[in-house]
Amino acid sequence: MFTDLEKNIIIMALMYLKNDYTPEDLEEFGLVAVGGRHAGLRFEDKIQMLIEDFVGPTWDEAATLDAIKLQTTNHSRNKEN
Repeated sequence: MFTDLEKNIIIMALMYLKNDYTPEDLEEFGLVAVGGRHAGLRFEDKIQMLIEDFVGPTWDEAATLDAIKLQTTNHSRNKEN
């Protein structure tokens, strides 16, 4: 469906969106009127679910968390060497 490069770009974009969205963004997405003050939390949950979908399935929770941490590190602005 997507190449590895495309998946990595989508994951990176979702991570940036989750970390950098503003209340104005939620309003533009039409979520504030629907969800009130808790719209941001639900929005972050949905974005996290999409990130996990693109990272790919693993057979245990610890491996899934490790895969997500690896993707987060790979796409972080402040990488530690």
